[in-house]
Amino acid sequence: MKRKTSIIYVLKVFFLLTLAISCQKEILLPEKFSSENQLITKAKSFVEQQKQNPSTKIDFTKLDFDWKRISVTQNKRGNDVLFVPIANRMKIGKEYWELAYLIDRRNREISSFKQFLGSLNDPTLKLNVLTLDGSTIESGVYDNDAGTLKTNTTLIQIKKRAGTKSNIAERVLVTTQRLSCPTNLYFNPSLNICDQRQNILDDWASQYFMMYIYDDGSYELGPDSRELEEVEVNPPTGPSNPGGGQTPPGNGGGGVPVGPGGGNSGGNPGSNPPPIIPLSIRKTPCEAVNLANKINRIARVKRIADSIQNRTDEHGAYIRFSNQDSTNSITFGNIYSNGTHSKIKIDPQFSANNGYDIGFIHNHPEKSGPSPTDVIVALHNLTQMDNNATISKQQMANYIDNFASIVVSGGYIYTITIKNARYISYAKDGFNKEKMNTLYNKYYKEYARSRNLDDTDIDQYQAPGEYALLRLFGEDINLSKQKIGVDNSNMILTRAGNSIAKSNPCN
Repeated sequence: MKRKTSIIYVLKVFFLLTLAISCQKEILLPEKFSSENQLITKAKSFVEQQKQNPSTKIDFTKLDFDWKRISVTQNKRGNDVLFVPIANRMKIGKEYWELAYLIDRRNREISSFKQFLGSLNDPTLKLNVLTLDGSTIESGVYDNDAGTLKTNTTLIQIKKRAGTKSNIAERVLVTTQRLSCPTNLYFNPSLNICDQRQNILDDWASQYFMMYIYDDGSYELGPDSRELEEVEVNPPTGPSNPGGGQTPPGNGGGGVPVGPGGGNSGGNPGSNPPPIIPLSIRKTPCEAVNLANKINRIARVKRIADSIQNRTDEHGAYIRFSNQDSTNSITFGNIYSNGTHSKIKIDPQFSANNGYDIGFIHNHPEKSGPSPTDVIVALHNLTQMDNNATISKQQMANYIDNFASIVVSGGYIYTITIKNARYISYAKDGFNKEKMNTLYNKYYKEYARSRNLDDTDIDQYQAPGEYALLRLFGEDINLSKQKIGVDNSNMILTRAGNSIAKSNPCN
């Protein structure tokens, strides 16, 4: 199954390409790769194209590619990676060069040079990874036995402080900060550094990054989480991603322990109504369907969905209250795009100056189902809202009752609403995009591998993503789905064992 390529995926593919290497260069061309093999043919064509545009640092016309001694391996995503020795750049026992080449799942050619300094028989040797124009991406000491690279980059580093607690599991996340790299530098999530733009192999790059600060004074860094993206999913037959376990029963938000329960925010009217406790709000599936039908009946939602459903880049618009005290004041921002196929940046606000954003609507050009970021990124931090003296409990309850993250994809509209406010607040507080996407990928393949799915059937195409999302957030959110243009037809999606069930809970 094809899915959209995220920035994390491209960087991981490149990182695996640079490191998925055997120093046993006596390995000859495997039997399954003949001289007419498509990968070899494309690699040769790629080299010829580079010869037509010689670099100022590395001139392909002066390189002697030894096509008789190529080797082929597979990276962890199942891509065949071709390695071509460069004969006239070799000094036995001192230096070894090769070109690495692969074609990713979006049919893009990815390539780099590797320069080994030392003997290939040594337990360790220096390795420089270079772009095609000779710029150093990373360098370090290559462990011949373990097949790992200990980097020693000279790029601008963002230093990490070590924690003071003996057991890192004891750390508690205190806060997160959104920071910016220096001028003309961009965050490279594969190395956790501010890097030159040309070293980040994606059509989208951000100057911003996130800092996760813990109570022991340590912190971790990660990509800017204020972006919505579709998750790259490996083919069902490929090897599973490392890491991540199953979500324990009764846990929400990908394994985040659930907190104390609570009832609905409402109550029977009386002279002394109970106080509103926003984080105790729970929404039934029927309430979720009614909300989804209400929002999707709005003429502006229909126009936005029609406008963005067939666009090749992600486009979206904010859903807002014009008056945070009135649930009948729903309005919308303008449609916008960042000009990328795989993601759209979003920074929801909730203030008089910037507007009261209660959701977001955007498209998935690849026609895939919702991803973890579609749940989390459009959502305000409920813990912070609850502690904000400028937001009343009733205003917060209005937000929770009307929040909607809408995904327009493959002729359908998905509507994500809050099922359990406390659970989703825990998921938001502890959200780690990369880890969550790894779990999403795992559950996606778990569903797809057990079925003979037909990619041409849009419902079968989207089902693994629906299943994976409900494995992660089934206790936190309500997920509904309806055909574009068919009013009042939302169905609730639930996980029934290892399958997906659709129903109208109001009948």
